[in-house]
Amino acid sequence: MNYTIKHVTTEQELDETLAFDKKVFGIASEHHNPAYSREKWLERLQTHGDLMLYAEANGEVIGIVFGRMENNGSLTAGPVAIDERFRKQGIAREMMFLLEERAKARNVSLIALGAVQTAEGFYAGIGYTGSLLIQSENHSIDEMLSLNTKYPVN
Repeated sequence: MNYTIKHVTTEQELDETLAFDKKVFGIASEHHNPAYSREKWLERLQTHGDLMLYAEANGEVIGIVFGRMENNGSLTAGPVAIDERFRKQGIAREMMFLLEERAKARNVSLIALGAVQTAEGFYAGIGYTGSLLIQSENHSIDEMLSLNTKYPVN
């Protein structure tokens, strides 16, 4: 299958990739988190559009892997999505590895995943390990720890 991986360089490409995100997840990511709003991605396009990757085949967006730099110098990967017709072909893996290369070039030493739970197997398959960060102003540490049944707490 022929596809190319590019990074977002124009507002039109941004809109096409965000429309793809909405198509895959059924709702725009910004409804889950304001950090994923079009306005925020448009700002990021100016500073690190090279971290906003997409795969294209026959003029159609078939996958996205967006990275966003955080204030602490880490990178969050998400959204990550592949059209179901093109899954299990290594496209997401290739885009994640390219994102990692570009993150390393920016001296990023931590990549956090803004991932849905169903993607855990994919991330484990490319070498990521789960961890859990818990914070609350309303609950004690013990209450929060009782919610974690899967990951080690550091």
